[in-house]
Amino acid sequence: MAEQVDIQTQQKHRAALRRAFQKNPKNETVIKALQKSLRPKYIRQAAQDGVFICYCMHDGVFALSVALDLQAAGVKTFMDEIDTDDTNDWGAEVGNALTSCGVMVLVVSPQSLEDPEVQGERLYFLRNGKIVVPVVAQETDKRPRGTFIMPVDCVTDYEAGKNTLLELLAPAPDGNA
Repeated sequence: MAEQVDIQTQQKHRAALRRAFQKNPKNETVIKALQKSLRPKYIRQAAQDGVFICYCMHDGVFALSVALDLQAAGVKTFMDEIDTDDTNDWGAEVGNALTSCGVMVLVVSPQSLEDPEVQGERLYFLRNGKIVVPVVAQETDKRPRGTFIMPVDCVTDYEAGKNTLLELLAPAPDGNA
């Protein structure tokens, strides 16, 4: 059996693929390789390093529900509202989480797609070969660029969306990614 590639190597590979895609967005070989690098088993493996909950303040209640549901299922998450301490440097804690987490749950709404901080965090993840999973909190005509993962719909049926998200992020019952 082939040795499992470590998460850092996978991130570097995805970052190189994203750069190649930016240079030539019609290259089918690069597109297929990017899609392959985002298979559920790689998402689950990256999620073991933590899941960063990215949201704008408008979507704070929704984001909190997602974070708590993921935590209840055993997913290690970071959400600034519940994981930062008032006595510490908020920016440093968020920066550490951006660096250490392997997956971002991007809460998608018209407001979040216009929020500069949300977009900055999303771009950081993408540039560094990390995985961004869009989770739709509110209908919008736009789709976050560069994610390559079908958005998880929580508008139509939150429970179904939550279950889809858990299938992607929760540790497998046997402990394997």
